[in-house]
Amino acid sequence: AFDAHRARRDDLLARLGTAAPATGASYDVAVHSPAEALVLAVALEEGVGVRWLDLVGGTSDPALRLLGVGGLQETAVRAAHWRRLRGTGPVTVAFPGRP
Repeated sequence: AFDAHRARRDDLLARLGTAAPATGASYDVAVHSPAEALVLAVALEEGVGVRWLDLVGGTSDPALRLLGVGGLQETAVRAAHWRRLRGTGPVTVAFPGRP
């Protein structure tokens, strides 16, 4: 998932003609069990999905929209995977990217 997120981010930044910020990641999370890790994984995918949906709705550029739709699809699939591993339902949601 990490590599997929990075690749899509890098694609977006290249299309926008900019680079990723030089700062490192900073997370205010504590994960003490595999169950907590799965909860976090779902939350991260859902949060990224919101941003991809913002791109889809916020641009008129067809190439950027396509990139955003692809990102939204990928995050929805990964979130469903993490939900399935958690054993919680529903595994899928009707409108990915909507809070």
